Amino acid sequence: KVYAKHKNTRYYKATVVKIERQIFCLLDFDDGSFSDDTFPEDIVGYSSSTLPLVGAPVEVKWTDGELYGAKFKGTNIVVMHFVQFEDGVERDFKRHEIWTLDEELPKHVRSRLSVATERKYSLLYDEEIKAEVGDHHTRNKPKVSYSKLNG
Repeated sequence: KVYAKHKNTRYYKATVVKIERQIFCLLDFDDGSFSDDTFPEDIVGYSSSTLPLVGAPVEVKWTDGELYGAKFKGTNIVVMHFVQFEDGVERDFKRHEIWTLDEELPKHVRSRLSVATERKYSLLYDEEIKAEVGDHHTRNKPKVSYSKLNG
């Protein structure tokens, strides 16, 4: 069990379901930027089994669908942790992005820590709500006079 960042940007408990080594490519782009986590498959004409020579010019298909020129600088092997959250969502993380349950959590993680609840899923079927709604399909809510509240 670990704490990890869900796609909703909050941190929840999750279960590590798989750990595997991932090869990332190191690239110096023609515009002066750098990447240390590009998948080999994103380099046009190459894969993890056929990598370019160090220093070779390459074209990289980026997340915007465009091709960008770069120089291949080598590879970086990273251990990736694939986790599954209680709602079934699966995500992958590098080790420094997850925390075991007994590790000290950084302040930014503690401030966004949440606990998954089933309440929002069972709300529509809860007998208490069904009884309150009754046959008229609306909840009885007391009327509030905001003008009286404001004095």
